[in-house]
Amino acid sequence: MTVAAWQRLGVGAAVLALVGWLWVWRSSPLGVLAGLCVIGAGMWWAQAAHSLLAAWVGRGAPRPPGWPTPTWRAWCLAWWRESWLALRVFAWWQPFRAAAVPDGLGAPAGVPGRTGVVLVHGYLCNRALWTDWLRRFRAEGRPVVAVTLEPVFGDIDAYAPAIERAVQAMTAHTGCRPLLVGHSMGGLAARAWWRAWRQACVQAGEPVPALADRVCGIVTLGTPHQGTWLARFSHTANGRQMRMGSRWLQALSADEPPAQRQRIECWSAACDGVVYPPGVAELDGAPHRRVDAVGHLGLIEASEVWQAVQAHLWQADQVADQAAAQGANPGRLSCFSRLAAAESRENPYISPMARDSSVSRHVRAPIRTLGVEHRPAILKHLLALGERDRYLRFGYAATDEHIRRYVERLRFDCDEVFGIFNWRMQLIAMAHLAYMVEGQGRHSAEFGVSVAPHARGRGYGEQLFARAVRHARNEGVTRLIIHALSENAAMLAIARKGGATVVRDGSESQAHLELPPADFESNVTELLEEQVARSQYWVKLGRHRLRQGWRRLAGWGGRLMRRGRSRV
Repeated sequence: MTVAAWQRLGVGAAVLALVGWLWVWRSSPLGVLAGLCVIGAGMWWAQAAHSLLAAWVGRGAPRPPGWPTPTWRAWCLAWWRESWLALRVFAWWQPFRAAAVPDGLGAPAGVPGRTGVVLVHGYLCNRALWTDWLRRFRAEGRPVVAVTLEPVFGDIDAYAPAIERAVQAMTAHTGCRPLLVGHSMGGLAARAWWRAWRQACVQAGEPVPALADRVCGIVTLGTPHQGTWLARFSHTANGRQMRMGSRWLQALSADEPPAQRQRIECWSAACDGVVYPPGVAELDGAPHRRVDAVGHLGLIEASEVWQAVQAHLWQADQVADQAAAQGANPGRLSCFSRLAAAESRENPYISPMARDSSVSRHVRAPIRTLGVEHRPAILKHLLALGERDRYLRFGYAATDEHIRRYVERLRFDCDEVFGIFNWRMQLIAMAHLAYMVEGQGRHSAEFGVSVAPHARGRGYGEQLFARAVRHARNEGVTRLIIHALSENAAMLAIARKGGATVVRDGSESQAHLELPPADFESNVTELLEEQVARSQYWVKLGRHRLRQGWRRLAGWGGRLMRRGRSRV
């Protein structure tokens, strides 16, 4: 599951718990108040626990030169800001708004020739952490890309391909070396990417260039370069790597050329409740700066950090302009871009899980199964497809009548239909998994998908295919088949990325994917995905009905006012 899915589940559980508590204690004002204090203010209690633990651990720890002990007033200010920011990040942005602000690569959001920014989030986060930064960079025309690192609890080295894709895309668009900004674990992921790049050059037998040949610099915000005390309680792969003195951190530092750390600027928060004791966010040989009365997430909103990043970008723009005037290419790509294909096969730092398809390029959407009650939404979705889209989806020039008959004949009791709804309760993508009965069981299934034109480019087709594959496995299907026109490049690309073998026969093509048997993980994952998707569906439906009710109420009030005025 993705971070967004986990956090949607958590938000839903908290809301249900609060509603249940208020219902049980509805006749007791003290009970209602207790529920609001305990459950409603849960984020404040959690942040208070983090702050108190960090202050207690840091009390007896040696402090680096120039690190005064924060006052209790500073801790309280940091706690208050951190609680509100955590509520916004973990209860709204990341669970529900991960794709709200897209990357800014095309004009006018991203202007070629300007230094771009690649943003890398930290542990238990996704690209929505940078929502404010994305808006500000896009508003000023600065090219920006925010990556989502997956798998959530995977090896930090496995995140290198996602960062490499972002760096390559930014360099190709602007012609300049981008600035890499990493928050928390994202700073370690940036260093792991640098190590993977050096390893790729060595394996290719080419000289290893400097870090400055790929990026104009790396800025880390609250990154546990020396580990963090809190990581001792984590048993995930990336959590163990962030433990103080871990072998992974030691190997990362040993493999790094110390002289090139001048390109890495480290920022620390004096009241950090996640990365502590003091000084662990500093890297030997790298310049470091500190922000007072600010917590772990607060570094992202600190004006000092934003001004420093803007200064780096301005300086990089000046260097790029001078190089362009002299006919040089400041954004030249080194051997790593030429080894992009070889990297995924040979680089020992990159796990097979990270090589699979395009997991890190798109934000996952909640996908739920559809039933008979969704026929009108399915019909509306398919009728909205253009003539060309209908031809590619059905293999012939489907008329409105053909589509109506297709929807009427959908067998929800035999086949499976999956869908993705937006916040307006519009079905924007759907997939049909039709089983082929052979002998005593369903050993084969055919897959078809359609995505609304305005929702394309977000990876919905790939996600629906992955969901269909998982469900087919759990149903005992051993082969998944896709029939498509040879000119349907998008459908065939989804099949290839999913590992299917594509055979072309003139104007038509067929893809088939052999499925492994189901296991405990596939069953549990599908169960959780379905529950999360259904929960968000009802949240969306409730919000939609509430908006409709409010509009009716506003319209009714407006009519009353107009009648009153006419009588006067």
